Amino acid sequence: MKFSFAVWPKSRLSLKDVSYASSVGFVTAEVSLEYPWPYWEMPKFEELLGILKGQGLKLGAHLPWRDFALASPYEDVRRGAISYMRRLLDILRKWEFQYAVSHFSTKEKVRFNNRDYLQMATSDLKLLIKEYRDSNVEFAVENSPYGPLSQKENFLTLAKDLESKVCLDYGHIIAKIMGEGEAQLSILEEILSDWTNTFAEMIEVIHMHGVAKINGQVVEHMRISGYEKAFSRSLMTLEKLGKNPHVTLEVFFKDELFRDAEVEDVAKELELLRQARELT
Repeated sequence: MKFSFAVWPKSRLSLKDVSYASSVGFVTAEVSLEYPWPYWEMPKFEELLGILKGQGLKLGAHLPWRDFALASPYEDVRRGAISYMRRLLDILRKWEFQYAVSHFSTKEKVRFNNRDYLQMATSDLKLLIKEYRDSNVEFAVENSPYGPLSQKENFLTLAKDLESKVCLDYGHIIAKIMGEGEAQLSILEEILSDWTNTFAEMIEVIHMHGVAKINGQVVEHMRISGYEKAFSRSLMTLEKLGKNPHVTLEVFFKDELFRDAEVEDVAKELELLRQARELT
């Protein structure tokens, strides 16, 4: 597997950090393009990309998502978001990004069994996906922890309609389970295996992170401890099928005090996952 670590605007990575990440087995850095990157702090942003590439790391992108309603039923809103995603291709081409992960989201109460809506919402995005592929950047749409795209059937319908690769986020699947009462956590391995087998031919990227309930709230992007066995079994499933996706350890917090995870912390998570795979 091509293991990756997440780089986001709060990251304060030095050359020493990046060199260490490369030395412990990370081969890709998944760079979030959310605010204030890349256009508001362009020199600093490109300096970081130069450091990552200089240490031999490949680059993946997590496209901005908070203000981007790619699934909006309002045509002007949807096309505005797509226009900005098209603008980002200048950076992705320049720095030879391998892939780009995107959320297909809206806060409106849309229904995925409404074929007229779905055809309308996906038609423009299909053109964008083609532009990305023509630029040698694989576009991967990501499942959600809530809403229509937290349902496997809806996510499969979308991926097929878009003819898109997918980013399968295991942490989002766990968050959905935990938000519904946690009963299904006892069969988590089976659930992850089901999703993995369903999307095996489409998977470009996998996101792995832990989920915890803190003060009654479901919190994602925690350490993977406690989930490493289920994650490792899913990776083995893909290996047996001859698949080799990018696997991003999307761990942002090293503890329940929400202290930011440093490169060394994420490296420990990679070692934990490797140990689980050896024991599986």
